[in-house]
Amino acid sequence: MHYPAVSEIVKTTAAEFGVPYLENETFWQAFTSHVRTLHRFGKLPDINEALG
Repeated sequence: MHYPAVSEIVKTTAAEFGVPYLENETFWQAFTSHVRTLHRFGKLPDINEALG
């Protein structure tokens, strides 16, 4: 219910501190972005990355 107002506060604060604020235009875009991120976080690092 309060998400639109809160998102504007967060967006403004992010800009103030130079922090990137990412947003998706649709629920589907947000959902697929979330799933891709979870997939990326769930991958094991390459052995050379882990040792380097």
